[in-house]
Amino acid sequence: MTFLDLQTSSQKVILVFIFIIAITSLCNVFLSIVRRTKVIIPIISAFIFAFTSLALITLLAFTEKKEGQSYPNICLFFASAPLFLFILLIIIFLIFIIFVFFRILYLQNTQVSKRSIKESFDNLPSGICFFEENGLLRLTNHKINSLYKKMFDKPLLNGMCFWEELTNSNRSNNYEKIKKGDNQIIKINNKVYSLNLFEHFIKGNKFYELLAIDVTQSYRLSLELKEKQKELLDFNKRIREYSDNIEKFIIDKEILDAKIRIHDELGKLLLTTSKCLTSNLSLKEKNELLKTWDTNLIAFNNMKKDYSYNTYKELYKVAKSIGVDLIIKGNKPNEIIPKKIVITAILECITNTVKHAKGTNVVVNIKEDDEIIEINITNNGNQPQKEIIEGGGLSSLRTLVEQEKGEMYIQSLPIFKLVILLKKEFLYEKW
Repeated sequence: MTFLDLQTSSQKVILVFIFIIAITSLCNVFLSIVRRTKVIIPIISAFIFAFTSLALITLLAFTEKKEGQSYPNICLFFASAPLFLFILLIIIFLIFIIFVFFRILYLQNTQVSKRSIKESFDNLPSGICFFEENGLLRLTNHKINSLYKKMFDKPLLNGMCFWEELTNSNRSNNYEKIKKGDNQIIKINNKVYSLNLFEHFIKGNKFYELLAIDVTQSYRLSLELKEKQKELLDFNKRIREYSDNIEKFIIDKEILDAKIRIHDELGKLLLTTSKCLTSNLSLKEKNELLKTWDTNLIAFNNMKKDYSYNTYKELYKVAKSIGVDLIIKGNKPNEIIPKKIVITAILECITNTVKHAKGTNVVVNIKEDDEIIEINITNNGNQPQKEIIEGGGLSSLRTLVEQEKGEMYIQSLPIFKLVILLKKEFLYEKW
């Protein structure tokens, strides 16, 4: 059976299939060239297109049969060919076309081409625009066009005009400028963008790149960070005020303790005086009693309510007022904690020098390195005859030192020596 033997409806069905194969094969030719497939694929597709086109043209002549009409030999060749050959070729061509279609689809998803690069460029989340010195656009993507449209209510036609408009305007109804300069930051529709202009030289020609990056998240985080920094500064201010209050409280407590000690000494002195007045005293005993009264009264007068141990100047004044020469060697600490310990230790040693050693000289030697502050205190006068037992003043001083992870040693024999070691690694945490 041949094509001529078929009914007209069947002939039309075959012609439709041939037409579809011709069109799809032509599409495959262009797609395979664009996607750079193997050379054999566009060649075969072109052959199929040529063959099916020729067959379609020749067979159309026989869709309407006319008696006595003559046809070219090529027309008779296709029309008198066996029917199964037509069907076989149609099946083969369709299988090849489907194979080529899926092959091109696979290459489209796995192969990088100029078109895929352009598509990726157009769909970038950041806006990019390349233009010449005169503003002539060379390459733009969807994001930069959309952004410009939202900002100025007109299409982007000139890159240099875009940058000049952005630089010269501070605010418009459509956007708000957050930062000026080379790095422009704007806010539009609750989105924040950073716009930068870069210069490029390509083959001796100058080109500009305008880059718009969405920095909404970073900008929000920066605002949160500034807010937290402000809260932290307020917190630090409150901590400093609290620290100052604590320092004042400690100083007031130390002054109160010193006053209590002096009052106790005065009480004891009064009892001793009362007892002595009932008995006959020698001139030497009277002088000793008067000297003791003089020392205690001077110390009492110096304990004023507004006095503080904040300066070394006051320390020298206290020592001089009770007849003690104070010598401090080395660098005096000025930080709150080590300064408080040094002054407290010196005051305690001055008091004990006058009270127990009947001395007139206190020497303080301060050494410091990268890790340790060492304080050595000695005095003249009567040296201890036995091991010193820590009383209220020295015990309080030890507590103060050990609170700061420091160490305190007392040497009783052959001479009195007070040694305090302060470790900087613990002090710095509070400075």
